[in-house]
Amino acid sequence: MPPAKSEPSPKRASAKVTRRGAPAPASKKVVSKAASKPAAAAPPVAPKRAATPARAAVAAPVSQPLPPLASSPLLVALRAEEQRAVRRALAGEPTLLTNSPRARDAAIFAAAASVARRPVLVVSPLAAELVEHAALLPGLDVAAFGTFVSPSTAAASKRRLERGGSLLVVVEPAQLFDEALHALLVKAPLALLGIAAAHACSEHAHELSPAYVSLKAALPAFHAPVLATCTATSAQVVEQTAEAIGAAPGAVITGQPPELSRSAQVVRSSERKNALFAAILAYGAPGVVLTATAQEADSVFAELSARKVPCVRAHAGMAPAERTASLRRFTDAHEQLVLVTQSPHANATGLAGCPEVSYCLGSVSPRPDLSFVVHYQAPLSPEQLFEDLAWLAAGKSSLVLADSSDAALVQALLAQQRIKPAAVEAMAQALAQLAEDGSAPSDTLALRAGTSRRSAERVLGAFADRNLVVRDGAQIRRRTSPEQLAADAQLLSARFAALRAADSARAELVARYVTSRHGTAPDSSAAEVSVPRYVRA
Repeated sequence: MPPAKSEPSPKRASAKVTRRGAPAPASKKVVSKAASKPAAAAPPVAPKRAATPARAAVAAPVSQPLPPLASSPLLVALRAEEQRAVRRALAGEPTLLTNSPRARDAAIFAAAASVARRPVLVVSPLAAELVEHAALLPGLDVAAFGTFVSPSTAAASKRRLERGGSLLVVVEPAQLFDEALHALLVKAPLALLGIAAAHACSEHAHELSPAYVSLKAALPAFHAPVLATCTATSAQVVEQTAEAIGAAPGAVITGQPPELSRSAQVVRSSERKNALFAAILAYGAPGVVLTATAQEADSVFAELSARKVPCVRAHAGMAPAERTASLRRFTDAHEQLVLVTQSPHANATGLAGCPEVSYCLGSVSPRPDLSFVVHYQAPLSPEQLFEDLAWLAAGKSSLVLADSSDAALVQALLAQQRIKPAAVEAMAQALAQLAEDGSAPSDTLALRAGTSRRSAERVLGAFADRNLVVRDGAQIRRRTSPEQLAADAQLLSARFAALRAADSARAELVARYVTSRHGTAPDSSAAEVSVPRYVRA
């Protein structure tokens, strides 16, 4: 089951198989005993299209479940509703945990693996990040498969999985249809199948995982009960997600995020910086200010610096060394700074796990003692707002600053960055022109498809998520027939069109949130808080 190689990404983790023991420092890589010895790479396998969803299941008897351990330190550390979801799923009932921020995924699935007597396999659009966080937890073996791991690590993971026992296995969504993985799991049956960010299977969600579109058809191949997590989202998305994993209404458990002090302020453009300054003075550092664009981050940083507010900035437009130095300063417990940055949850492309949103920060809070999170402009969606505020501990403060011009800014960003249906179909046609075993650089495919390089990379990322293409260095090769590729492209094109069509409704929900909390922000002499105002989506 050799993984495909991927292009380097600033946030991609070099995942290693971990061994039981004390938690490793974040600056070190934990390697299993098996991985510490030179391991022969897995024999090459000719690339082929994984089983289509209709025939993905591997014929194998469902093994008798082994009762989990009564408890573990990792399980006890979970919130009450998270513990209930884990126990219910390990007992054999498909379970959906909603209102669960993605920052909690590593802790939840690691806890399940710590009490299970057989491997727990987790599928995540952010698999590399999940492995990075899980590897720091004590007493846990972690294995990984996907484009973010090296061939030697994948070989070590395979050997560890074959031994069975208590183990957390993390894979990317494309592995849902990997026949080699299905065959391996016949020999090493699972205690539990985890689906992180399961909301991305719904056509009404704020982001889409192309592999999850066929989630319901893919699950039987794993012969294991399912525990899925999803963000705070609409009842329609929750219902579709529960139906996809086979969860009964009584098996949908709602997470209880910490209570926060939530505020919003409808401001004029000329008042926005004064309102931000007043909020920072009221809340106190450390805190995070989230802007919609890198240009706004630079502008806010300059304004705060001029007002003698200790602050740093970090965004994708900065040089990597400068960005890293800023984040290092901010995360230093001895520093009390304000970080001006962009949200890692503001996924304007709509592709779940898109690496474009992972240049600076991740799902987990940059530091545990944050006093506040301020949105300098309205967030792209209610889901982004929920994930951003998951950085805060109970009792901390959040503030959204917005005016009617934000709606135009949000729609302009989405119109520019959403994956376009026409680009999906054009890229499928470009790939169909390749010989059966042929390949081409992404730049060449972009030229043939008539799209920009960035648009081509986004579409190819969507195709890779659905296991339609494989990346071999700079070369892209399709894994299925032109006919199958065209059919899948048509399906994805329709899903991304639906995603874009619902953007206005999500913006309206954000506008209602802001209007409902207007006037609750800290006083600013430049803001006329006594005058009722309303923001339009």
